[in-house]
Amino acid sequence: VQCISEADQDMLVFLKVFFNSMLKKIRFKQIGRNHFNPSQATQIPHHQIEIWPGFSSSLQMLQRGVLLNVDIVHKVLRTDSVLDFISDIKNRCRGDLCSEIKKALVGSTILTSYNKRTYKVDDIDFEKSPKDTFVLDADGTETTYHEYFKSKYQANLTDMNQPVIISIN
Repeated sequence: VQCISEADQDMLVFLKVFFNSMLKKIRFKQIGRNHFNPSQATQIPHHQIEIWPGFSSSLQMLQRGVLLNVDIVHKVLRTDSVLDFISDIKNRCRGDLCSEIKKALVGSTILTSYNKRTYKVDDIDFEKSPKDTFVLDADGTETTYHEYFKSKYQANLTDMNQPVIISIN
């Protein structure tokens, strides 16, 4: 065990790790650099959105000690699915459907209903669908995306021709 002085940069690292672990314990969700409380979400069903209260924080080392700066933030989330969103674009699209869908979704953050995690959409693969297979583990076992989601998350995919969302984490 080592003592860390208040002026040591390791103190800042320790406090950041401690702060983030406490937020996980009280079930705040991190989206980007901010933390949100989904249990206090306000539903607005007429507009298919919900608003999550939260905050952004930063720690800085100053001459007299550590400064914790906290600002209130809110996250507006759509409650319709990506598949519903794509369907809306299909109904409105007059040009290249794939490029319109990519323009609308790539770079956005989505919240999955099966595990309540957020993912940044990096790309959309229109050549793949839930029927396609991938190698699941080191022993070479292949499974379809549909079977994987059904066994891992008990999620039943309804459209077997939907494109595959790519998120590189």
